[in-house]
Amino acid sequence: MPKDRIRIRRIRPKTSLSVKLTAYFVVFGVIIGYSSFIFSTAYNGRTMLKSFRESISGQINFELFDLEDFNELQFADSVKKIVDTIDADNLPIHQVSAYIYANEEWKSYSFLENEIRSKTVDPEPDSPVLEALEKDIVFTGNFFFGQSDLSKVYFSIPVPRSHKLVISAALSRTGIFHLVQDQSTELLGILVILVGASFLLGKMFASSVTRPLRKLTDKAVRISEGGQNVNLYIKRRDEIGDLSRTLSRMNEDLDERLKAMEIMNKIDKAVLSSISRNDLLHRVISFVCDYIDESTAVMALRNEKASGFELTSAVTHKSAVNIKNPNIPDELLSANSLKEFKHAGVFSDDNNLTEVLMNQLKLPGDINRFYNVPLYLREAYLGSLFVIKENQKPFTEEQQETLQKLGDQVGVALQSVMAVEEVNSLQMGSIQALSRSIDAKSRWTAGHSERVADLSELLGQAIGMEEMELRRLYISALLHDIGKIGISENILDKPGRLTDEEFTIIKQHPELGYDISRNIPNYEDICDGIRYHHERWNGSGYPIGLQKMDIPLFGRIIAIADVFDAVSANRPYRGGMTLDGCIKIINKGKGIDFDKDLAEVFIDAVKSSNNYLNNSSGGFKL
Repeated sequence: MPKDRIRIRRIRPKTSLSVKLTAYFVVFGVIIGYSSFIFSTAYNGRTMLKSFRESISGQINFELFDLEDFNELQFADSVKKIVDTIDADNLPIHQVSAYIYANEEWKSYSFLENEIRSKTVDPEPDSPVLEALEKDIVFTGNFFFGQSDLSKVYFSIPVPRSHKLVISAALSRTGIFHLVQDQSTELLGILVILVGASFLLGKMFASSVTRPLRKLTDKAVRISEGGQNVNLYIKRRDEIGDLSRTLSRMNEDLDERLKAMEIMNKIDKAVLSSISRNDLLHRVISFVCDYIDESTAVMALRNEKASGFELTSAVTHKSAVNIKNPNIPDELLSANSLKEFKHAGVFSDDNNLTEVLMNQLKLPGDINRFYNVPLYLREAYLGSLFVIKENQKPFTEEQQETLQKLGDQVGVALQSVMAVEEVNSLQMGSIQALSRSIDAKSRWTAGHSERVADLSELLGQAIGMEEMELRRLYISALLHDIGKIGISENILDKPGRLTDEEFTIIKQHPELGYDISRNIPNYEDICDGIRYHHERWNGSGYPIGLQKMDIPLFGRIIAIADVFDAVSANRPYRGGMTLDGCIKIINKGKGIDFDKDLAEVFIDAVKSSNNYLNNSSGGFKL
């Protein structure tokens, strides 16, 4: 996991979700309790009315109806007596009246304290009187939510034959509430139990929701702080489980994308810092092995002249692979291979490249997955990056997408590096031409500058110089005698020893070379080698007389290489020394003419290198 992720700042809410959910449950419990009270009141009121209707119906049918001798006034008086028996304190019914249908007409009877008043009425078709005959009980007002404390109710009483009876009464809301208050203790207890249960359920529900959310938050914070292998998955079969699985997949996808971006960024940096194509390609395949676990990456560039591929670099997840035979001719590959190489994807079964690479690179025999990433430059096929998995896991879609993007970027990077190589090649060709023109001024110094450059590079490699610094050292050594352009050929090619005056003139060439090269931008250390390669460790050198560590590194290195080649080459007044003789000269000058440590490293490097004596002009050529 990359460590440069944005860190998540944990924000503590003023009121936690757990408290809110618990409060919601308590409020919900209170609402349920109050609603239960309302519905209980309504239910009790309706039950009371049904009981009243059944009671008065029974009494009327039992006591009053004599169908052979029916008298309306007697009937009404009997109804009044029954109504007067109602306990107003226990039953909130007031203003009772009756509607009697007899002899094909309706009459209403109002029961006053000491009299009964009657009148003939003609109910409308939608009147509550007629509606009560169909529904048994009819309310004419919104009893519980209306504006009045009284609500009118009509209920029918079944009577024999063709007679009809509808009783109307005014219900008192306050009275019903008084009836319910008799059960207040029980209702209060139920309400307390309901609120308590709501609180406990709220806490349990809130905990079941907030606990996994807190876990997700803690894990997200760990990821933002650079935590490795943090699993966001929470095993639940609900929306929180879905959320955790989604976040886990998103985190894995982000990891893949961040790794891909990191690789792309590394390649960009490698393009800027690499000085050669092979260096860039080696870095690229190293990045790929870091990206894909247990993998081997192989870079193979197309060589049309040789009709095959050239393996430039190979790296496993453990170490670099020694390429013993970098060439893969086309005849070793199956007929379908070249065509398949030009397209990204997993190799088919009829592609024998796996077997070829195993033989060429001595790869393990348990390779299971092989992915090809073609490299293109301006639509021209350059070669392929082969990614080989040593485990059973297939390449994921994200890995394949990243590798394809990587191939596109490597193609662009190769274009940049090849352009730089072209410029460097032109530059090096110009420098070599210049150094050869200098050496050509004297037949005795032919090839001297290139041999000094090779020897200087050998010493630079031995002390662990980076490739870029080695290149600059090589250029400095190639041009170390550029100042001799200003020296007469008569002096340079003189067959005998130089006079003091001639030697004084010769000693001017380091400064002349410095004056020629110092205006080249960013070449300060190159100029140091040109100017100071004749300085000596004890300060006896020229042109300035620097000593010990005051002499720049390039000057100290080229000084050793220059003397070694000079004594090994033939001169008009002597022959070139043997290898042992040259080494004795360097040993003799340790700590006097040369940096002792560098001289010892140089001698070891020369002894261990493959070298031979140039028969024409002398000098050891590496």
